This record gives sequence, structure tokens and C-alpha cells, in this order.
Amino acid sequence: MNKYLQLFKNLLVSDLVKVSSWSAISTFVKIVTSLVSVKVAAIIIGPEGVALVSQFGNGISYFSMLSTAGIGTGIVQMISKHNDNRDYQSEIISTSSILTIGLSLFISLFTLIFYTKISYYIFNNNKYDTIVIIFGLTIILGSINSLLLNVVNGYKEYKKFIIINVLTSVISLFFALALVLTLKLEGALYNVFLSQCVIVLITIYLLRKEKWMSFIVSPKKINNGILKNLLGFSLMTIISLFLIPTTQILIRGFIVGKASLNEAGLWDSMNRISAMTLLIITTSLSTYYLPRLSEIKNESELRLEVLKTMKLVIPALSVLLIVVYYMRFFIINLLFSNKFYGMENLFFYQLLGDFFKIAAWLIGFTLLSKGLSKIYIIIEVLFSLLLVALSYYLIDLYGIIGSTVAYFANYFILFILFTFYFFVQTNHKLVL
Repeated sequence: MNKYLQLFKNLLVSDLVKVSSWSAISTFVKIVTSLVSVKVAAIIIGPEGVALVSQFGNGISYFSMLSTAGIGTGIVQMISKHNDNRDYQSEIISTSSILTIGLSLFISLFTLIFYTKISYYIFNNNKYDTIVIIFGLTIILGSINSLLLNVVNGYKEYKKFIIINVLTSVISLFFALALVLTLKLEGALYNVFLSQCVIVLITIYLLRKEKWMSFIVSPKKINNGILKNLLGFSLMTIISLFLIPTTQILIRGFIVGKASLNEAGLWDSMNRISAMTLLIITTSLSTYYLPRLSEIKNESELRLEVLKTMKLVIPALSVLLIVVYYMRFFIINLLFSNKFYGMENLFFYQLLGDFFKIAAWLIGFTLLSKGLSKIYIIIEVLFSLLLVALSYYLIDLYGIIGSTVAYFANYFILFILFTFYFFVQTNHKLVL
């Protein structure tokens, strides 16, 4: 008994709990603002509108991802890893800044030249060309904001990171309400990206006194060694971020083809509930976990850190998902409207999938922290293909519920694979 009490006390004073305490405010604000914006959007634009907004978000995510080169994880990992070398950290920031700004301008120009084709690809028509043009003009703002936040996270400036995220949530809510209430569906589409214009100004203002800001405003030359390392992370991140929207677009297409756009909207809404539910867990872990794993130098300490985190996270996650399942009718009423009651039967397998997704993520993050790009890329590609294949087969058999069964099966298999790899790696120090 004393052993378990001591373990509990140790967990309470751990860095993860400290960071979680700070991020609880950010998470609460983000959930509340998301609840309000999702509710308003659901009432005004309905399930079909929700599906269209999600399609737009998935479509432009490719351009947002390419404009940052997907180096966010690399920035966090490298700054954390070299926390004893300020000069090298400044070179990381300078190289990241030049790469991000250069790519953002290129992607912005590309979007403005080919906006008609991009619009038709996303919407199957050119009704929303103007929205795509304005997105192209504002790409660089979102890229700079992402760069700044990754640097703050790399330095483990948790309080500042959380304050910025709180302000981001509040500003995004005001934008969402103003745009959706005045422009309805078009406003919801604008809201996908337009709030970044104000958010980046606030982020710059809050970080203006940081010494490292000078390396973003006036970066030094590119360090080729750092660039090579960043591009290694870039390849991992780009493939991952490319696969996520592509997978969602394909699955949404299966649902529309075999059922209807309305049911695709129910599936998208279920994904939003998942995202908000897991936000409670992922906010703390993304702020603390990757920088912490990146600092660790030996395999035994890595294993202890992962197991310690799982002992804290898994029970909390289990309770959270059980509560969400038994409150599913209340949640549908709170977030959406009676038009969305058809999503009730999606909760069980979706929440099971969420459980194994986080469990796999806790272990799989060791790959990101150590830069094992080949393994990570292979796993990402294979399991995205598996998810699409399972979804196609199971949606054909069971309808929309088949999409959530596929989601659960995919992440369960991934969890088993990551668990096997992790114990082989930490017990035998296998190098791949």
C-alpha cells in the first residue's frame, strides 16, 4: 500500500503534472470556445456545411504544411536537445526562419497563380475562388505564428506557450462567431484560416522582448548541418500531415459515395468530438512530452519516462472516454442539434480508437524524439493505407459505423506494433 501511495505522490509532483496544471487553463478555454463555435456552426450550416468546411480545412492543410516545411517537430526537438548551447540554438532559429519565410512566399505565390484549379479541386466548383485567394495572401502569417510557437515550446517556456494558446482560442472564437453569423457558410470557410492574421500580431507582441526574436527578425545565414537535420524531421512531418487530410478526404468520399453528404457530416462531427476530447490529454503532452524525450540520452531513462507518463495518462484517459460515452446524448445536444442524432452509434468504436491512438502515440513519440525518420515514415504510410483499406471494406459492409470500426482496428494494431518495438528497443538497445 505504501508503495502505491509513494508512486502516486511522485506522479503528483512530476513535471508532467506541473505542465498539465498550467495547460489545464488553456485546455479549458479551448474546449469552451470550441464548444461555442461548433454549436453555432452546426445550427447555422448543418451537417452538409460541416462536411464542406472540413473538406476545405483538409484541402488547404497541404499548403499550410508545405509553407512551414513541416519542421515544427524538428525545431522543438533540436532546441530542447541542445539546451546547453545557446549559440547553436540561435543557428537553429535562424535557419528555421529563413526556410519558413522563403517557403511561405513560394507557396503563397503558387496558390495565387493556381487558385482556380485549387478551388475546383477542393470544392468541385469555383464558387469559392475568392476565399482561396485570401488564404494565399495570409499563408505567411500562419507560418510565422507556427514558427514562433515551436521555438517557445523548444525552450520549454510553458507559461508563455499556454498564454498564447489561450489568446488564440479566444480570438478564434470571436472570429468564428462574427464570420459565421454574418456570412454563414462562407464565414465558416473564412474562419478556417483568417484568425491567424490577428493571432500572429499578438504572438509577436508577447514575445518581442525575447533575445532569440532577433534571429527571426534578422536571421543569420543558413547552417547546412542544421538544415539537413531539420529536413529529416520535415520529411517525417510532411508525410504525416499529408497522409492525415488525404486519408480523411478518401474516407469522406467513401461515405458520400455509399451513403450521403449528410452522413459524411455526422462522421466529421464525430471526429470533432474526438479532437476536443483528446485535447485534454494532447495539450499537456505536446507541450511537455517531446521536449522531455528529446533531452534523454540513454535507453533506460527513456523507458522509465514513457512508462511513468503512461501510468499517469492511461487511467485519466480511460475515465475521460467512459464519461464521454455515457454522456453522448448530452454532448450531441450541447454541441450540435437534433439533425446530428444519427451520430450516436459512432461513439463506441470511435472512443475505443481514441484510446489506442493515444496509447500508441505515447510510445511512438520516442521515434520522433530520436529522429528515426525511416521507421516513422514506413509506419505512417502503411497504417494510413490500412485505415483507408479497412474503411473502404467496412463502410461497404456496415455503412457509416464501419468507418469507426476501421479507426479502432487500425490504432489497435498500431499500438501492438509500437509496444513490441519499444520494448525491443529499450531492452536490447536495438539500432535501426
